[in-house]
Amino acid sequence: YDKIFASINDVNFDVAVEPFPMFPAIGGYCKGIVCQWSVPIQYSFATTLLLIGLIGFAISICILYRHQSLVRGTFKLSKKSIIVLRTFLLII
Repeated sequence: YDKIFASINDVNFDVAVEPFPMFPAIGGYCKGIVCQWSVPIQYSFATTLLLIGLIGFAISICILYRHQSLVRGTFKLSKKSIIVLRTFLLII
């Protein structure tokens, strides 16, 4: 899933929003397709943050499953614990 979210984020950030920084001033403007449709930049920024959060969630789940495949004994989590942990990570 992380590759899917990363691809969607690339399309969003490179084509839809396409931020253009103005250095040395602290600021910039948007010159992407979404900005030409007069969508406020706050919505584009919120979409980008959501996608970056989903990428972090997908990577965390991959690390959890990889850890559980390598560990033995008392450190191995049950299926119910993994489901609870996955939903907790999704809420964060």
